[in-house]
Amino acid sequence: MIRVAVVENQVFVRECLVYFIEKNEIFEVVLQAESGEDLFIGLKKIEVDLVLLDMVLPKMDGDETCQRLINHFPNVKIMIYSSFHNLEKLSRVMGLGVHGYLPGKTNAFQFNQAIVNLHNHGYYYGDELSGFIKQVIQINKDQESIEDISPYELFSEREIEIIKCVFLQLNTQEIAKRLHISKTTVETHRARIIKKTNSRNFIGVLLYVIKHDLFPLNKLWINLCLIGML
Repeated sequence: MIRVAVVENQVFVRECLVYFIEKNEIFEVVLQAESGEDLFIGLKKIEVDLVLLDMVLPKMDGDETCQRLINHFPNVKIMIYSSFHNLEKLSRVMGLGVHGYLPGKTNAFQFNQAIVNLHNHGYYYGDELSGFIKQVIQINKDQESIEDISPYELFSEREIEIIKCVFLQLNTQEIAKRLHISKTTVETHRARIIKKTNSRNFIGVLLYVIKHDLFPLNKLWINLCLIGML
């Protein structure tokens, strides 16, 4: 059973989120909070695996809540859920190491798919996020000088294969089967890739790879989930 915390200050919206989450029997909402402060009070008594977090909250906003979660509960996955689109804030929290983002217009099917993918893969970057990532990366490019890096200088051939598989949203077991290696070996490579890119998770690797143009996106795999960026 995956233990979920829902942080949303509007009672009706929070109850709807809880309803849709618990329709999937592998999830259980064990904590509900209307602010970041309430969340951390609850986390003193209740352990959770995933936090579904609205970015617009009273008292302690989503930005500060993300930072505290990552600093004090690094093993908890964070899914941002918000209809408030602020590119600067989104860029900042993604850089901190959140694991996924859902816009407020997400329908019930997309919502369920997103939290299942987050559980299975450790991250979620569906089509809804692609346009935002493109804009966020462009902002970062405008603000800093990006040095040219060859992927073959930074990563081994096997690590490049792992990255391609992750972009195709394959999970560890699927990657192991496709590359004919063990799941432990896949996890070892993933950890090295995250460390090499100075990321907190594969959302960070995603940002790093695209920011540095490590792969020619116009020639990437046809089914690549980021095709909406091109």
